[in-house]
Amino acid sequence: MFARLKQWFGSHETESAQTSAPTDTEQVRDQPRQNIKANIEGVDYTLDSDEALSIAFQAAAKNSQLVGQFLEAQLNWQDVIDPRERFMASGQLWQPTGTNGPLVTEDEFDVVPYWDEQELKHVRAIGRWLWRENPFAKAAHSHRENFVCGWGTTFTATSKPDANLPDESIRKVQGVIDAFLKRNNWHVRKPEILTRRDRDGECMLRKFTTELGLVIRFVESSSVFTPLDRSSNSAIKYGVESLEIEGEIDRETVVAYWINGKRVEASKIQHRRRGDSMAIRGIPIFWQARRHLIAAQKILRNGSAITEIQTAVGMIKRAIGATNTQLKAWADASANVKVTNNAPGYGTAHNPTTLHQRFDPGTIISTNENVEYDFPAMGVDPAKYVESLQAELRAAAASVCMSEAMFSAKSDDVNRASALIAEGPVTKAFERLQQEEAEYDIELIEADLDLAVERGLISQSERDGITITPGLPQLVSRDREAESKVRQADIAAGILSIQTATAEAGYKYDVEQANIEAHQERAGGSITPQMPIDSMSSPPDAIQSN
Repeated sequence: MFARLKQWFGSHETESAQTSAPTDTEQVRDQPRQNIKANIEGVDYTLDSDEALSIAFQAAAKNSQLVGQFLEAQLNWQDVIDPRERFMASGQLWQPTGTNGPLVTEDEFDVVPYWDEQELKHVRAIGRWLWRENPFAKAAHSHRENFVCGWGTTFTATSKPDANLPDESIRKVQGVIDAFLKRNNWHVRKPEILTRRDRDGECMLRKFTTELGLVIRFVESSSVFTPLDRSSNSAIKYGVESLEIEGEIDRETVVAYWINGKRVEASKIQHRRRGDSMAIRGIPIFWQARRHLIAAQKILRNGSAITEIQTAVGMIKRAIGATNTQLKAWADASANVKVTNNAPGYGTAHNPTTLHQRFDPGTIISTNENVEYDFPAMGVDPAKYVESLQAELRAAAASVCMSEAMFSAKSDDVNRASALIAEGPVTKAFERLQQEEAEYDIELIEADLDLAVERGLISQSERDGITITPGLPQLVSRDREAESKVRQADIAAGILSIQTATAEAGYKYDVEQANIEAHQERAGGSITPQMPIDSMSSPPDAIQSN
């Protein structure tokens, strides 16, 4: 524990006064408070006790041992079944979080698993450990990237109905959008955005204005924290500064972020986080499932170790009623393999040669009533470990609305209930996430369009007259013919534009229109490609959609 405290608060230690251990429970919990107060200078103890204690915690780098005493005293060990094992992973003890410390309010504790910035670091560290070390969590992260991001999202500029922009203006705006996506390598950055948001509970993006346009870069979550000299400002929490109006703090309206001790205006940061408005810094996606994922990893490890040991012993030959001398003589007499090794520790000091009996495949053994053979490997039953493993993975999957197959990569489940199906809960959850991420992306694209207006690349009327339509990756197998018929009906009814229909089909309007015009010129006005479809049993998907 003290090693972790040194990492959190610093490595400086001082000698503390030795005091006799009180027997009363309240005295035990209060003694570390008194020790901290006696050993830390510069704290105004006329303040509210909890506020004074929070300031003392900020200065506790002078005495990590006393802080450790305080944390241990605050733990209510009798309320947990196994107070240590549940926080163990990879041989490291994790400090329990959400211990209802002095800085937490009842409402806040209901929605976040941390009550100060140190516990926030701890929660984020667990999310990162699962992403780095737990194979099931790693698989789930990869599946979320593949399904939600897919081959990438397209963003198509279309004219608003009341704007009636000419095609040339739409092409200019589309050029700005494409330049933004290429400049920021969006097809690579977007999956990382999702993983960071899932892993850390948040993803922070900083907007930089350059001569080329808007440049987006990641902000490490660990770099956002409240400076010590700002700890008394109630508007700043976890490095996020909120709007204060007439003494009341509006946590939903952020005015600035404190990055490595420097104040950055909120307009320069896009903060994608998981959780409701009270979760100022977000919650990792697998926080609720952490114990199930760790348990699954331990079951796999322990079951594999037991199976490895059992299968390593081919058979056990049991001589009934024989003495050790008789066993040795019998083993030497039946041996058919001689191994000599002069390495230290092999054989005996006077005889480096050992004798072994080897059984070739299909060997028939003849024996009498005094000899029995046991085959331990026959008792290995991996199924009992698999059942427990699957139960833990199902619980983990249920907590994040995913299928068990996305954690275990169990291929025989893909075509059953675990598969993505239209209107299924997993599909709906991913579709909602796709739309949410696309709205965040469009927010950045629109900021770049504003810069393009300032630089004279497009006019304000062109900026205001377009809307951006995202083309989202498909999650389920598509019935392209049915989709095409629906779009054609919507176009005929006047409720869907050609541009939007093109984007929904996964194409870029400008590119396809240019290709169509080029084909018309080449084919003498004909728009229908001359393809030998008569020889095909069914036309290709591209022709069906057209």
